[in-house]
Amino acid sequence: MRIVVIASLTALAATATAATVSGPKAVQVMHDRHEAMEQLGNAMKTLHRALDSSPADADAIRAQTSIMAATAAKIPAMFPAGTGPDVGKTRAKPEIWTQQALFMRRSKDYLVAARAIDAAAKSGDMNKVMALHERVDQACKACHDSFRAPKT
Repeated sequence: MRIVVIASLTALAATATAATVSGPKAVQVMHDRHEAMEQLGNAMKTLHRALDSSPADADAIRAQTSIMAATAAKIPAMFPAGTGPDVGKTRAKPEIWTQQALFMRRSKDYLVAARAIDAAAKSGDMNKVMALHERVDQACKACHDSFRAPKT
């Protein structure tokens, strides 16, 4: 499943920065985005559990931070015009498209945080990973606060 989602996101990234999508393509983009965000959320939860274990599970941590960094790089391309709440069920708020500069800044903040924690995990520095995980959480929350609707 992970490989399928990443492959779908790679294809999405190649086309999402182009014009507005519509019809079945918009529905597919929204589905792929949902799956990727679910996978990202699961990676963050698994990371927290791995950090809480004693000793910390370095292999599990590296696997999750890798998912986080790879997905973070694709976030801006996951939200092409034509894939908002006016098209179908999504927790993506219209503000993603009306406040695009802010959305891109928040996406970049998350990318920087995800890459930093991934680099620390790959280096084996679990103390640095522990220090950086709060930054990742804050970057995620900052975007969600403005751009993700609550569950209904």
